[in-house]
Amino acid sequence: MPSRRIHKEIFATTPATGSTTVPAGSATTTTNLNPIDLSHSQGLLCELHVTTIGTDAIDKLDVKIQDASIDALGAQVWNTRGRFALISGTDSAPQTYRLNIQQAINIAQSEQAYRDTSETTEIASGTVVNGPFPGKARLYGNIRAGQSAQTASWRAQYVVTDANANSTWAGTLTLWAVDSSFD
Repeated sequence: MPSRRIHKEIFATTPATGSTTVPAGSATTTTNLNPIDLSHSQGLLCELHVTTIGTDAIDKLDVKIQDASIDALGAQVWNTRGRFALISGTDSAPQTYRLNIQQAINIAQSEQAYRDTSETTEIASGTVVNGPFPGKARLYGNIRAGQSAQTASWRAQYVVTDANANSTWAGTLTLWAVDSSFD
């Protein structure tokens, strides 16, 4: 099936120009993807390539892929659709991790379960939530002149746990939309 790269970002604790900063110390950083409609794609292939890994066992990097839905009040709500395996500061580098989030699923498969969007418990590391992809998210209500009503419907979230603020992380995150073949 054909695929197209929709997002690539470099992340680092000490970033070069144009890359996403993943801070030392315990912190959460998010990067919104450009507004894109993936509702017609069959899947989302996510690749996390980590080239520099933290310094000790208490260092952890948790990377999530999230989509947005709009609630009844018009507010944007983020749902974790994929969560890479938790990376420990003692893992060796480089490491490559992949997730495949699929839109079309066979509900009869025993390993797949329904997950309500109001669910507040985070999914486990190394898992995905398959199911329909949202279209472009649109904001309603107080939109000022010159402000776009479209907003990001997908984002990447980096959660760093580092009690002594000495970890270093670096790598790339790349996402591809897997589209239907037109044969």
